[in-house]
Amino acid sequence: MQLLLPCKQLKCSCCCNNTISTSPSPSPSFKLLNFNKHSPTSFNNLQQLNEFRHHLRIYTNKVRPDTDYKTLYISQNTTTNEIIRLLVWEKLRLQLRDLNLFYLLMEIRTSTRNSVGLVEIRRNIIQLDGNSNPLELQKCQPEGMSRFILGMENNAILVRVHDGEICPQAIFD
Repeated sequence: MQLLLPCKQLKCSCCCNNTISTSPSPSPSFKLLNFNKHSPTSFNNLQQLNEFRHHLRIYTNKVRPDTDYKTLYISQNTTTNEIIRLLVWEKLRLQLRDLNLFYLLMEIRTSTRNSVGLVEIRRNIIQLDGNSNPLELQKCQPEGMSRFILGMENNAILVRVHDGEICPQAIFD
């Protein structure tokens, strides 16, 4: 079975070694992919290879002033809650483990011409709910006119409970 894919999608992200073999291409922008059902590259892995994925830049300087932004490579179905988890636990490695303290904002810039003919740029900021898909929302905006910002609740109170005082026989690490 042969499948024609754009060259930039030939890297196999499902395994460490590239098991996809390419033959001479019929045109410069496409390469031919050869595989069968017994090869290590199964059809499911190939579907993952073709899944719609993009880089999403999220500005994190409100949470960690020493970082300007972090870039995530996510699928179109990735939710806001999953993005927050990836950022807090894996990318920023924050010690705060309560994900309810964090939220994701989408800043949308719109440009209009005023009566004099000058371009005015307005900023609208939307707080995304946990089930929204940021890549879907970004597709609705012109390129470069939206960005995502990770924020943290200001009025939240962190409480440390020493449960040994409440129940002496309880052992927690």
